Amino acid sequence: MRTLDRLRQGLSDQYVIYHGVHWAKATESASVYGEIDFIILSPYGQLLAIEQKDGHVVIDGDDLLARYK
Repeated sequence: MRTLDRLRQGLSDQYVIYHGVHWAKATESASVYGEIDFIILSPYGQLLAIEQKDGHVVIDGDDLLARYK
């Protein structure tokens, strides 16, 4: 929970942090389910959704490459 701890320490108490939010969407032909890692609500009503991946970012010349575990 390192990311959650950093968000809590870095943001004021005016921000609300939701972790592991499940969502669903149903249509006539299918149902889709998912999960978002973090949703942050600002004191101004703005939302930030974060989908976190486990891996490393490598700089290769002018490119950023993601290397997942």
